[in-house]
Amino acid sequence: MKAFKFGAAALCVMAMAVVLGPVGCAGAEAEEGEEDLTRVIGVDHAAMVEVSTVMLTADTFTLIRDENLDNFNREDPFKIEPDRYRFVFEQHFAHFDGYDRKADWSPAQSKYWLARVSSGNFQILDASKPCVFGTHTYLDVERGMLTGKPHQTCGGRMPNDDALDAVMTWLVRGPATAVDSEDAVSDGVSQATKLATDTFPYLAEPN
Repeated sequence: MKAFKFGAAALCVMAMAVVLGPVGCAGAEAEEGEEDLTRVIGVDHAAMVEVSTVMLTADTFTLIRDENLDNFNREDPFKIEPDRYRFVFEQHFAHFDGYDRKADWSPAQSKYWLARVSSGNFQILDASKPCVFGTHTYLDVERGMLTGKPHQTCGGRMPNDDALDAVMTWLVRGPATAVDSEDAVSDGVSQATKLATDTFPYLAEPN
């Protein structure tokens, strides 16, 4: 976990590394004939929803797979090489923003967000704000950064948050429009068939 200051609030950025296979002591050398498995070779991180599959596939609308997708998913989420992906992000971003035939993103907002997603894939959490189960928190901190209006929640993603509607509303309607707004974009599916519980470990019942 990395923490840094943003204004007066302490913000946390989370990522979880998964090491596949046996792990030796840090700094220990592998014996002759043994494979050194202390290197992290798989990463599962608290990333933004659909950044790769929506914004990086060669043809988003026919779901043709592109090598950018696999390469992006292999990147360190905090140190992505932006030059590899920025052009594709720009093309798809402009497409989504034009869906409603108006520019909902200002040039400054577009420039910031494209730089953000092409160089890092993580969510920002504000531990000083409320994290209330069942509220819409996804992209709340990022929205505040882009609109200049203080965010009201901890950000991140709650278990039952409709994150796909949130990200499509974000791309099409711009950062000023939240997922619970009247003109929010919806995929027609408002929730899972079984909702997550509000107690740890927050798992839903089987379908």
